[in-house]
Amino acid sequence: MHPVKAATLTFLFGLLAFSWRIGEAPLAGTEGHRAIVAHQMVESGEWLVPKLYEVVYLRKPPLIYWLQAAAETVAGEAAEWVWRMPSVLAAAGTAAWMAWLAGMWFGRRAALFAGIATVSLVAMWSQNRAADMDAVNTLLSLVAAGCLLDALYRPSSRRVDFRWLVAALAFGGALLTKGPACLPVVLGGLAGASVMNRDRAWRSVRAWASLAGGLVLFLLWVYLVKRRLTAAGIALDDSGVEEALQRLTIGSLKTLLEAVSLPIQLVAMAMPVSWALFLTWRRSKRQDLTGVRLKAVYGAIFGAMFIGVVSGMTNPRYAYGLFPWFAVLAGAWFSLQSDWNVRPVRRLSIAALSLLGLAGIILAMVALRKAGGGMPDVALAGVLSLVLWVWGVRRGQSGPSPAMGWIAAGIILSMAVSFAGYKNIERKDRSGYRAAMELRRLVGEGATIHAAHMIMTHPEMFYYSGLTIERYLFRDRPERRDDVPEGWNVFLNREWTALSEGDLSGFSRVTNLPTHVHGTVLAWYRSPSTGTQASPPPAP
Repeated sequence: MHPVKAATLTFLFGLLAFSWRIGEAPLAGTEGHRAIVAHQMVESGEWLVPKLYEVVYLRKPPLIYWLQAAAETVAGEAAEWVWRMPSVLAAAGTAAWMAWLAGMWFGRRAALFAGIATVSLVAMWSQNRAADMDAVNTLLSLVAAGCLLDALYRPSSRRVDFRWLVAALAFGGALLTKGPACLPVVLGGLAGASVMNRDRAWRSVRAWASLAGGLVLFLLWVYLVKRRLTAAGIALDDSGVEEALQRLTIGSLKTLLEAVSLPIQLVAMAMPVSWALFLTWRRSKRQDLTGVRLKAVYGAIFGAMFIGVVSGMTNPRYAYGLFPWFAVLAGAWFSLQSDWNVRPVRRLSIAALSLLGLAGIILAMVALRKAGGGMPDVALAGVLSLVLWVWGVRRGQSGPSPAMGWIAAGIILSMAVSFAGYKNIERKDRSGYRAAMELRRLVGEGATIHAAHMIMTHPEMFYYSGLTIERYLFRDRPERRDDVPEGWNVFLNREWTALSEGDLSGFSRVTNLPTHVHGTVLAWYRSPSTGTQASPPPAP
């Protein structure tokens, strides 16, 4: 199958797998920090400087906000499915990109297999369905790295090679999405491929010019933001830089051990696709074109892992961007098979299919147990996973056939349905939506809520409440009562604990809100220094 056709089919397959019921769960985790910023961009018309409840919010670069705001503008509504759609499209685009790249490097047989293998990477499914930046960062990082390696190891005779320009734009986009989080995939890919092939590809002037061009795009945005904030008399928020620097250090033996174990964790989490890492190793030793390109892919994987380890990366989630390279190796392995009836190949195919089938059954059972029933689509998906698994094993025993590919695709879609059900339940549990409904019930419609750091912890709670939100800041720690504005206030557990160590006179109607962050407190406050102890509004 032609790589373009394979990429198109893969994109549609990924779109179907990742978009199932994406709008049923409320925002949870860090989704609110992205979607609400984007929503307020649309409302205010201010797209250059991200803000969260009128406060400049620069912990992350702006591209995800721009994409979500653009999606909301096009859709004409503010809804969870709208804010999650950029991630769905990016995830499907990643699978399509890897299908095209595998097809161009290792032949047409590799294309569709690599694309479907990318979709099957279950560890990435959560980010692929989230109103967050990770799926977009993964796509742009891999496009940048892929274009650089494609231009270096599949040179073109054309006078103008647009791959360098695409690499620059993608690298700039990745920096504008998650800052330096793209560097392991991009720089690790360039340096690792060169080291594995023992060549000087990493010294390519065009490659570094592309990276410089992407950096200029990022710095241009930084300059424009700094200029805008300086004119407004607002200090530039460097909390995002501090966060990135903190994650680039190894501060303890525990952190070192966790970082060293990162490659093992990544290989385990990407199974069965990561098995290709071992299956194509011997073939990469040859000095022909296929061997050179295989070594380039290995280098991209090892380079990203190396940067992750030396930078003290302990959370495997931050390295998911290299997973699709495993799928390219899987596509190469598939393309290189000349005899599918040999026993090792048959056994391997059955083992991979069995792993997918078991995962599909377990996902369905876990989701149904968590929900207490009531999800017929998940129940059907679990049964379908079982039926397809048994069918696939029987077909595999009589010799691999094209039907096994369709069976695997069916299992992947069944798994996606079960995962959607599970993830929606999890997001409902973690979201501040229930707390928002309780908050509105307690204070009544039209009330004004004051909050300090709680806005940065559960912004979706304030959004779903539909109340007027006013943010303030404590001047120092421990938090002091003198900084608390009069009226309804929502406190973090840490804030309320600090206040409780002092004089609590003036506080009343103290209530715990049911948030994922334990100890969230709602309280009415009237300063004793005003000379009156006005009562809070009566409970609705």
